[in-house]
Amino acid sequence: LGSEIAAALTALEPLGIDLIGLNCATGPAEMSEHLRHLAQHARAGLSVMPNAGLPVLGRDGATYPLAPAELADALDTFTRDYGAVLVGGCCGTTPEHLRQVVERLSGRGVAPRRPAPEAAAASLYQAVPLRQDTSVLMVGERTNTNGSRAFREALIDSRWDDIIEIARTAIREGAHMIDVCVDYVG
Repeated sequence: LGSEIAAALTALEPLGIDLIGLNCATGPAEMSEHLRHLAQHARAGLSVMPNAGLPVLGRDGATYPLAPAELADALDTFTRDYGAVLVGGCCGTTPEHLRQVVERLSGRGVAPRRPAPEAAAASLYQAVPLRQDTSVLMVGERTNTNGSRAFREALIDSRWDDIIEIARTAIREGAHMIDVCVDYVG
């Protein structure tokens, strides 16, 4: 939670994963736009295992409002429109939910997808597409504790203004992107 789906895709797909997808936390309605993004951009296969809707807290604990037929409808859409190849259910799904999903999807082939991957760099939270007007990508590396004594010492001493100035200097000197590393030995 907290990472946009494009950041997750940018970070994970280069690792050679077979599937990428969504599970738990939400119902199918809340997953739809994220799954659409994956369908449009991911080279890997897609999986989706939603809850039976968003949990509703009551006197007896959490209940899940999505009926079995509604889950089957959602997963039918996800396989047909987004090309999901692995589907299932998470919190709140019952054997009846899954029976109806299997009944609905049984024998169906995998829907074709034509993803358009987007080159990007990602932080923990967001992806930034790499769209260059020039043919060279300049990466500023002075914001790295292993490559810059000044950066490391500013970090150790919590001199945040100095750290920001090191990054700004790299940008002024032509860096398109900044490599930030705060891990150091010692």
